[in-house]
Amino acid sequence: YAAGDIATQPDSVKLALLVIGFAQAAIAVNVAKNYVDPKAGYFPGHSSERRM
Repeated sequence: YAAGDIATQPDSVKLALLVIGFAQAAIAVNVAKNYVDPKAGYFPGHSSERRM
């Protein structure tokens, strides 16, 4: 799993933005969680979707 400058994806525009690395890190963690626990979803949802 990789995020930030070390991660490359085919057909993507290279953007030197810190926020891209943060987003990629969150996606990598979600995919790793799914690898460890296959019943877990890739995208756990957004905080605005939760009732608090």
